[in-house]
Amino acid sequence: MKKKMIFLFFILGTCLGQIHAQLDEFKIYDNGLMYDESTMSQLHIIVDSLNLKYKTCDLTKEFKGMEQGRAIYFYLEGEGVKEAAKDLEKGMSIDRLSSKYPDSEILEDRLVVVESYGMGEGKTRLTYQEVSLSGRYGEEISFDLEEGESGDLVNQDTWVVKYTPDSKHYKEYVEGFYFKKGTGYPNISPKYSAMIQYVDCMVDTTTLIMKEDAESGDVNLPVNYQNLSVDEKKSLLDTMRNTIVRGFCSQDSRPRMHARNIAIVAAETATWEVFLRAHLNVMNDYFPRMSDGSYAWGKRKTYLRELEELGINTPDLILGSILRAEDVSEKHYFSSIRRIGRAMADAKDTDVYKKKLLEMMGDDGLDDYNRVLMFYLAAGFVSHLDEDVSEEKRQAFLKECIPILPGYLSAQALEGLRE
Repeated sequence: MKKKMIFLFFILGTCLGQIHAQLDEFKIYDNGLMYDESTMSQLHIIVDSLNLKYKTCDLTKEFKGMEQGRAIYFYLEGEGVKEAAKDLEKGMSIDRLSSKYPDSEILEDRLVVVESYGMGEGKTRLTYQEVSLSGRYGEEISFDLEEGESGDLVNQDTWVVKYTPDSKHYKEYVEGFYFKKGTGYPNISPKYSAMIQYVDCMVDTTTLIMKEDAESGDVNLPVNYQNLSVDEKKSLLDTMRNTIVRGFCSQDSRPRMHARNIAIVAAETATWEVFLRAHLNVMNDYFPRMSDGSYAWGKRKTYLRELEELGINTPDLILGSILRAEDVSEKHYFSSIRRIGRAMADAKDTDVYKKKLLEMMGDDGLDDYNRVLMFYLAAGFVSHLDEDVSEEKRQAFLKECIPILPGYLSAQALEGLRE
């Protein structure tokens, strides 16, 4: 018990010791950025030498969207559940189900995305997740597949059914999604496929920040790092990439500081592929922590301006990293909607992002799921605009977004806005 108490006080002391640093986040230099003039100069040299301002790469590859479909959701608990499960398995129509089971919950026109996750030991979890726009958490049905099993595409006029027996946690219930047209992988038009590919061009998919054999620890950026030789800087970067800094709690800023320091030394050594991933991780707040309370999120900034100052195509980079596709590279960089929405609110020209969001939400060349993600992004974006932007103007932008969504989703988004 004594050892446990000592460890508890150590964690508490570490967390409290980080609070002051967290309030100020990183030092902002005279140029208004998190990197000083010297580091920004090094980054400009890299961008120019790699021709990154004009980099287009091979943007001819076309991607497919995530497996998705339009469905009706059915839920029933209590009396008649076992019989209802059999009726669903037989493919009973929704009208007959509604009549036979008047106490059931039925939700029409739900967008459902299908994803699978490795669970270890050869198992995979297959999840049918409703993408909700009405302000409530979407319904979800999951199955654990054994090694060798696969979740095939759902055929048209098919129910996906799950029966759950009585337990100490749940009352017996049955639920299901009915897919009139089945599920599929919709094509993403060349315009948006190019944005996805642009992310891979800029964020190298063959390089990760941390080395495979990296271990937990701590390493600081020397005060005189700019006076080190090139070889010494490369050695320092290697040491940093072999060290995983874990946060003890929400207030522990060391993992973010470590990524910022890696970005600085990567700039000093012209290691663009490491710099950009490290900086994007800071923007997206992708770090391991023992706990992460929402009360600390607001203190962590996003630092979009640093990328804007380099003159690269920042809108395509960050919006492309939000788009989800089935057949991207294994190490493709995906961004956080919550964080990127906030970052866009700090952009030099927010109108650029408003225009892009409206264009993407209203374009049939983008699948329904990604159009909804753009709506989520728009909602986060307007919520973080400067305080001098009135609530009326924020709501006006969202109301402009809603009618251009796919028709069956517009009503749900309007319902969510009212709530």
